[in-house]
Amino acid sequence: MDAIITARYFNTYRQFCSEVRLRGLPYTIGGVALSLYKKNIGRDLPELFGQTTIKKEIFNEKTGKFRTIKSLVSIDDKIASEEFVKNTYHGGVNNCHQIGPTTVDTWYDYDAQSCYTTALNGIKTLDYARTYMSTDLNDYLKDVMGFVRVQFEFAEGTRYPCLPVRTDKYGLVYPLKGESWCTSHELVVASNMGATLEIKQGFVVPWADENHYVFREFMQLVRTKRKEYKAANNVFYEKLWKEIGNSLYGKLAQGLRSNKTGFDIFLQYSKKLPPSAITNGYYASYTTGLARALMFEQMASIGDKYEIVSVTTDGYLTNAPMSEIKLDGPISNLFREFFHVMNGNTS
Repeated sequence: MDAIITARYFNTYRQFCSEVRLRGLPYTIGGVALSLYKKNIGRDLPELFGQTTIKKEIFNEKTGKFRTIKSLVSIDDKIASEEFVKNTYHGGVNNCHQIGPTTVDTWYDYDAQSCYTTALNGIKTLDYARTYMSTDLNDYLKDVMGFVRVQFEFAEGTRYPCLPVRTDKYGLVYPLKGESWCTSHELVVASNMGATLEIKQGFVVPWADENHYVFREFMQLVRTKRKEYKAANNVFYEKLWKEIGNSLYGKLAQGLRSNKTGFDIFLQYSKKLPPSAITNGYYASYTTGLARALMFEQMASIGDKYEIVSVTTDGYLTNAPMSEIKLDGPISNLFREFFHVMNGNTS
Protein backbone atom coordinates (compact mmCIF):
# COMPACT_ATOMS: atom_id res chain seq x y z
CA MET A 1 0.00 0.00 0.00
CA ASP A 2 2.91 2.38 0.61
CA ALA A 3 3.86 2.16 -3.06
CA ILE A 4 0.24 2.59 -4.18
CA ILE A 5 -0.26 5.66 -1.96
CA THR A 6 2.96 7.19 -3.25
CA ALA A 7 1.99 6.56 -6.87
CA ARG A 8 -1.49 8.02 -6.39
CA TYR A 9 -0.07 11.05 -4.64
CA PHE A 10 2.44 11.64 -7.42
CA ASN A 11 -0.18 11.31 -10.17
CA THR A 12 -2.57 13.69 -8.41
CA TYR A 13 0.25 16.14 -7.73
CA ARG A 14 1.35 15.97 -11.38
CA GLN A 15 -2.23 16.59 -12.50
CA PHE A 16 -2.48 19.60 -10.19
CA CYS A 17 0.73 21.15 -11.54
CA SER A 18 -0.55 20.64 -15.07
CA GLU A 19 -3.90 22.27 -14.29
CA VAL A 20 -2.28 25.37 -12.81
CA ARG A 21 0.14 25.44 -15.76
CA LEU A 22 3.41 25.09 -13.92
CA ARG A 23 6.49 24.18 -15.89
CA GLY A 24 7.83 20.92 -14.55
CA LEU A 25 7.18 19.50 -11.08
CA PRO A 26 8.57 21.50 -8.14
CA TYR A 27 10.14 19.23 -5.52
CA THR A 28 8.34 20.88 -2.59
CA ILE A 29 5.03 22.60 -1.90
CA GLY A 30 7.09 25.69 -1.13
CA GLY A 31 8.39 25.50 -4.69
CA VAL A 32 4.81 25.27 -5.99
CA ALA A 33 3.83 28.29 -3.88
CA LEU A 34 6.71 30.38 -5.17
CA SER A 35 6.05 29.42 -8.80
CA LEU A 36 2.34 30.22 -8.54
CA TYR A 37 3.07 33.50 -6.80
CA LYS A 38 5.45 34.53 -9.58
CA LYS A 39 2.78 33.70 -12.17
CA ASN A 40 0.09 35.73 -10.47
CA ILE A 41 1.71 38.91 -9.10
CA GLY A 42 1.98 40.71 -12.43
CA ARG A 43 4.98 42.77 -11.30
CA ASP A 44 8.73 42.49 -11.27
CA LEU A 45 9.65 40.19 -8.37
CA PRO A 46 12.88 41.93 -7.25
CA GLU A 47 11.06 45.28 -7.14
CA LEU A 48 8.57 43.95 -4.58
CA PHE A 49 11.25 42.48 -2.33
CA GLY A 50 13.87 45.21 -2.31
CA GLN A 51 16.29 43.41 -4.59
CA THR A 52 18.27 44.22 -7.69
CA THR A 53 20.10 42.08 -10.23
CA ILE A 54 23.87 42.40 -10.49
CA LYS A 55 26.13 40.96 -13.16
CA LYS A 56 29.64 39.62 -12.75
CA GLU A 57 32.19 38.65 -15.36
CA ILE A 58 33.88 35.34 -14.46
CA PHE A 59 36.94 34.09 -16.33
CA ASN A 60 36.97 30.38 -17.18
CA GLU A 61 40.57 29.18 -17.34
CA LYS A 62 39.64 26.01 -19.24
CA THR A 63 37.87 27.79 -22.07
CA GLY A 64 39.87 31.00 -21.87
CA LYS A 65 36.65 32.99 -22.05
CA PHE A 66 34.63 35.22 -19.78
CA ARG A 67 31.08 34.37 -18.86
CA THR A 68 28.43 36.53 -17.22
CA ILE A 69 26.60 35.38 -14.12
CA LYS A 70 23.62 37.14 -12.57
CA SER A 71 22.56 37.22 -8.94
CA LEU A 72 20.00 38.99 -6.78
CA VAL A 73 21.18 41.23 -3.94
CA SER A 74 19.43 43.65 -1.60
CA ILE A 75 19.30 47.26 -2.72
CA ASP A 76 21.51 49.65 -0.75
CA ASP A 77 18.57 51.39 0.96
CA LYS A 78 17.39 48.04 2.31
CA ILE A 79 20.81 46.89 3.50
CA ALA A 80 21.10 49.78 5.97
CA SER A 81 18.66 48.24 8.48
CA GLU A 82 18.48 44.64 7.22
CA GLU A 83 20.69 43.03 9.90
CA PHE A 84 18.81 44.90 12.63
CA VAL A 85 15.47 43.61 11.34
CA LYS A 86 16.72 40.01 11.28
CA ASN A 87 17.18 40.21 15.05
CA THR A 88 13.44 40.91 15.44
CA TYR A 89 12.49 37.75 13.55
CA HIS A 90 11.65 35.04 16.09
CA GLY A 91 9.06 32.79 14.44
CA GLY A 92 5.96 31.70 16.32
CA VAL A 93 5.35 31.83 20.05
CA ASN A 94 5.56 28.41 21.72
CA ASN A 95 4.92 28.54 25.47
CA CYS A 96 3.76 26.01 28.03
CA HIS A 97 2.18 27.43 31.21
CA GLN A 98 1.26 24.20 32.99
CA ILE A 99 3.07 20.95 33.75
CA GLY A 100 1.38 17.62 34.37
CA PRO A 101 -2.32 16.71 34.27
CA THR A 102 -4.81 19.58 34.01
CA THR A 103 -7.72 19.91 36.40
CA VAL A 104 -11.06 18.41 35.38
CA ASP A 105 -12.79 21.21 33.50
CA THR A 106 -14.04 22.28 30.09
CA TRP A 107 -11.02 23.25 28.00
CA TYR A 108 -11.19 25.20 24.75
CA ASP A 109 -8.64 25.02 21.96
CA TYR A 110 -8.90 28.38 20.19
CA ASP A 111 -7.26 28.91 16.82
CA ALA A 112 -6.68 32.03 14.71
CA GLN A 113 -7.87 30.86 11.33
CA SER A 114 -5.32 31.08 8.50
CA CYS A 115 -3.06 33.09 10.77
CA TYR A 116 0.08 33.63 8.68
CA THR A 117 -1.74 33.94 5.37
CA THR A 118 -4.05 36.51 6.98
CA ALA A 119 -1.12 38.49 8.39
CA LEU A 120 0.49 38.62 4.94
CA ASN A 121 -2.55 40.55 3.71
CA GLY A 122 -1.41 43.63 5.60
CA ILE A 123 1.95 43.98 3.88
CA LYS A 124 2.25 46.82 1.38
CA THR A 125 5.18 47.75 -0.83
CA LEU A 126 7.97 49.44 1.10
CA ASP A 127 9.90 52.64 0.45
CA TYR A 128 13.30 51.60 1.78
CA ALA A 129 14.83 54.95 0.77
CA ARG A 130 12.65 56.74 3.36
CA THR A 131 13.52 54.41 6.25
CA TYR A 132 14.09 56.43 9.39
CA MET A 133 15.35 55.78 12.91
CA SER A 134 13.18 56.70 15.88
CA THR A 135 13.10 56.22 19.64
CA ASP A 136 9.63 57.78 19.93
CA LEU A 137 7.20 55.08 21.09
CA ASN A 138 4.29 56.81 19.35
CA ASP A 139 5.87 56.11 15.96
CA TYR A 140 5.31 52.38 16.56
CA LEU A 141 1.87 52.24 18.19
CA LYS A 142 0.05 51.61 14.90
CA ASP A 143 0.17 49.31 11.90
CA VAL A 144 3.63 50.16 10.55
CA MET A 145 6.63 48.21 9.36
CA GLY A 146 8.51 49.02 12.55
CA PHE A 147 11.26 47.17 14.43
CA VAL A 148 12.88 48.04 17.75
CA ARG A 149 15.35 47.13 20.47
CA VAL A 150 13.49 48.07 23.61
CA GLN A 151 14.14 48.04 27.35
CA PHE A 152 10.95 46.95 29.09
CA GLU A 153 9.40 46.15 32.45
CA PHE A 154 5.95 44.74 33.17
CA ALA A 155 4.21 45.16 36.52
CA GLU A 156 4.81 42.44 39.09
CA GLY A 157 2.12 39.79 38.76
CA THR A 158 1.63 40.21 34.99
CA ARG A 159 0.66 36.70 33.95
CA TYR A 160 1.58 36.76 30.28
CA PRO A 161 4.27 39.36 29.46
CA CYS A 162 4.44 39.64 25.69
CA LEU A 163 7.93 40.78 24.66
CA PRO A 164 10.31 38.04 23.44
CA VAL A 165 13.89 37.66 24.60
CA ARG A 166 16.05 35.15 22.73
CA THR A 167 18.34 32.89 24.76
CA ASP A 168 21.00 30.44 23.61
CA LYS A 169 19.73 27.52 25.69
CA TYR A 170 15.96 27.98 26.02
CA GLY A 171 14.99 29.72 22.81
CA LEU A 172 12.40 32.48 23.28
CA VAL A 173 11.44 33.47 26.82
CA TYR A 174 8.98 36.12 27.96
CA PRO A 175 10.26 37.69 31.21
CA LEU A 176 8.76 40.55 33.23
CA LYS A 177 11.69 42.78 32.35
CA GLY A 178 14.66 42.82 30.04
CA GLU A 179 15.65 43.93 26.56
CA SER A 180 13.75 42.72 23.52
CA TRP A 181 14.14 42.90 19.76
CA CYS A 182 10.56 43.03 18.54
CA THR A 183 8.02 44.48 16.12
CA SER A 184 5.66 47.44 16.33
CA HIS A 185 2.58 45.25 16.86
CA GLU A 186 4.15 43.70 19.96
CA LEU A 187 4.82 47.19 21.32
CA VAL A 188 1.12 48.00 20.89
CA VAL A 189 0.18 45.05 23.10
CA ALA A 190 2.93 45.74 25.66
CA SER A 191 1.91 49.40 25.92
CA ASN A 192 -1.76 48.47 26.43
CA MET A 193 -0.65 46.04 29.16
CA GLY A 194 0.94 48.96 31.01
CA ALA A 195 4.57 48.03 30.47
CA THR A 196 7.30 50.62 30.91
CA LEU A 197 9.01 50.90 27.52
CA GLU A 198 12.24 52.66 26.56
CA ILE A 199 13.21 52.29 22.92
CA LYS A 200 16.98 52.06 22.59
CA GLN A 201 17.01 51.88 18.82
CA GLY A 202 14.40 51.42 16.14
CA PHE A 203 13.57 51.68 12.45
CA VAL A 204 10.35 52.45 10.59
CA VAL A 205 10.07 51.65 6.89
CA PRO A 206 7.23 53.71 5.35
CA TRP A 207 4.80 52.19 2.89
CA ALA A 208 5.63 53.10 -0.70
CA ASP A 209 2.01 52.81 -1.82
CA GLU A 210 -0.91 52.71 0.63
CA ASN A 211 -3.03 50.92 -1.97
CA HIS A 212 -0.66 48.25 -3.21
CA TYR A 213 -0.41 45.04 -1.24
CA VAL A 214 2.38 42.56 -1.91
CA PHE A 215 0.46 39.36 -1.15
CA ARG A 216 -3.22 40.23 -0.94
CA GLU A 217 -4.33 39.18 -4.43
CA PHE A 218 -2.48 35.88 -4.16
CA MET A 219 -3.92 35.12 -0.71
CA GLN A 220 -7.40 35.89 -2.03
CA LEU A 221 -6.72 33.36 -4.78
CA VAL A 222 -5.66 30.77 -2.18
CA ARG A 223 -8.85 31.30 -0.15
CA THR A 224 -11.03 31.17 -3.26
CA LYS A 225 -9.48 27.88 -4.36
CA ARG A 226 -9.79 26.38 -0.88
CA LYS A 227 -13.50 27.24 -0.76
CA GLU A 228 -14.03 25.93 -4.29
CA TYR A 229 -12.43 22.55 -3.63
CA LYS A 230 -13.96 22.22 -0.18
CA ALA A 231 -17.41 22.67 -1.71
CA ALA A 232 -16.52 20.04 -4.33
CA ASN A 233 -15.32 17.68 -1.55
CA ASN A 234 -11.87 17.53 -3.16
CA VAL A 235 -9.90 17.16 0.07
CA PHE A 236 -6.50 16.75 -1.59
CA TYR A 237 -6.70 19.96 -3.62
CA GLU A 238 -8.22 21.92 -0.72
CA LYS A 239 -5.43 20.90 1.67
CA LEU A 240 -2.80 21.45 -1.02
CA TRP A 241 -3.95 25.04 -1.55
CA LYS A 242 -3.89 25.56 2.22
CA GLU A 243 -0.27 24.40 2.36
CA ILE A 244 0.58 26.58 -0.65
CA GLY A 245 -0.60 29.64 1.26
CA ASN A 246 1.34 28.70 4.39
CA SER A 247 4.45 27.70 2.44
CA LEU A 248 4.72 31.07 0.74
CA TYR A 249 5.32 32.60 4.16
CA GLY A 250 8.03 29.97 4.73
CA LYS A 251 9.85 31.19 1.64
CA LEU A 252 10.02 34.69 3.16
CA ALA A 253 11.96 33.36 6.13
CA GLN A 254 14.15 30.86 4.29
CA GLY A 255 17.82 31.45 5.00
CA LEU A 256 17.29 34.17 7.63
CA ARG A 257 18.66 31.97 10.41
CA SER A 258 22.21 30.78 9.65
CA ASN A 259 21.77 27.46 11.51
CA LYS A 260 18.69 26.32 9.59
CA THR A 261 19.31 23.26 7.41
CA GLY A 262 17.35 21.23 4.90
CA PHE A 263 17.78 17.78 3.38
CA ASP A 264 19.12 17.78 -0.17
CA ILE A 265 17.51 14.87 -2.03
CA PHE A 266 20.30 14.78 -4.60
CA LEU A 267 23.29 15.02 -2.26
CA GLN A 268 21.53 12.84 0.37
CA TYR A 269 22.57 14.96 3.32
CA SER A 270 21.41 18.12 5.10
CA LYS A 271 22.98 21.46 4.28
CA LYS A 272 22.44 25.09 5.13
CA LEU A 273 19.34 26.50 3.47
CA PRO A 274 20.13 29.36 1.09
CA PRO A 275 17.78 32.36 0.80
CA SER A 276 14.85 31.89 -1.57
CA ALA A 277 13.97 34.27 -4.40
CA ILE A 278 11.61 36.12 -2.04
CA THR A 279 13.45 35.89 1.31
CA ASN A 280 12.71 39.13 3.13
CA GLY A 281 13.34 39.67 6.84
CA TYR A 282 11.03 42.70 6.94
CA TYR A 283 8.02 40.76 5.67
CA ALA A 284 8.82 37.63 7.71
CA SER A 285 9.25 39.56 10.96
CA TYR A 286 6.06 41.59 10.37
CA THR A 287 4.07 38.37 9.83
CA THR A 288 5.27 36.47 12.89
CA GLY A 289 5.28 39.59 15.06
CA LEU A 290 1.62 40.20 14.27
CA ALA A 291 0.78 36.57 15.09
CA ARG A 292 2.59 36.75 18.45
CA ALA A 293 0.93 40.06 19.29
CA LEU A 294 -2.49 38.61 18.47
CA MET A 295 -1.99 35.70 20.84
CA PHE A 296 -0.76 37.81 23.75
CA GLU A 297 -3.40 40.51 23.32
CA GLN A 298 -6.17 37.94 23.72
CA MET A 299 -4.39 35.97 26.46
CA ALA A 300 -3.84 39.15 28.49
CA SER A 301 -7.60 39.77 28.54
CA ILE A 302 -8.34 36.43 30.24
CA GLY A 303 -9.23 36.90 33.90
CA ASP A 304 -7.27 35.45 36.82
CA LYS A 305 -9.92 32.83 37.56
CA TYR A 306 -9.10 31.10 34.26
CA GLU A 307 -5.96 29.25 33.20
CA ILE A 308 -3.99 28.87 29.98
CA VAL A 309 -2.27 25.54 29.42
CA SER A 310 -0.21 26.44 26.37
CA VAL A 311 0.06 28.69 23.33
CA THR A 312 1.52 27.55 20.01
CA THR A 313 1.93 29.91 17.02
CA ASP A 314 -1.71 30.70 16.26
CA GLY A 315 -3.76 29.16 19.07
CA TYR A 316 -4.01 28.58 22.80
CA LEU A 317 -5.62 26.08 25.16
CA THR A 318 -7.67 27.58 28.02
CA ASN A 319 -10.70 26.97 30.20
CA ALA A 320 -11.95 30.52 29.54
CA PRO A 321 -15.10 30.57 27.40
CA MET A 322 -15.10 32.85 24.38
CA SER A 323 -17.36 35.32 26.18
CA GLU A 324 -14.54 35.96 28.67
CA ILE A 325 -11.92 36.84 26.04
CA LYS A 326 -11.56 40.36 24.66
CA LEU A 327 -11.66 40.15 20.87
CA ASP A 328 -11.89 43.85 20.01
CA GLY A 329 -8.35 44.98 20.85
CA PRO A 330 -6.38 46.89 18.17
CA ILE A 331 -4.45 43.81 17.01
CA SER A 332 -7.54 41.57 16.96
CA ASN A 333 -9.42 44.21 14.96
CA LEU A 334 -6.52 44.53 12.52
CA PHE A 335 -6.33 40.76 12.08
CA ARG A 336 -10.11 40.57 11.54
CA GLU A 337 -9.89 43.28 8.88
CA PHE A 338 -7.14 41.42 7.00
CA PHE A 339 -9.06 38.14 7.24
CA HIS A 340 -12.30 39.55 5.82
CA VAL A 341 -10.45 41.27 2.98
CA MET A 342 -8.77 37.97 2.13
CA ASN A 343 -12.22 36.38 1.94
CA GLY A 344 -13.48 39.05 -0.41
CA ASN A 345 -15.59 41.13 1.98
CA THR A 346 -15.18 43.91 4.53
CA SER A 347 -17.95 43.03 6.97
